Amino acid sequence: MGRNRWVKFLLLYANGVVVSLSQLKLVPIQNELSKKR
Repeated sequence: MGRNRWVKFLLLYANGVVVSLSQLKLVPIQNELSKKR
């Protein structure tokens, strides 16, 4: 049962990392779009 808890924790952690990375990538892209306009 403990293993299941670890799997859920790892999935949540990975999800958080993906979200933070996508946000970091989106910020410069939005800046470039605003500069072009």
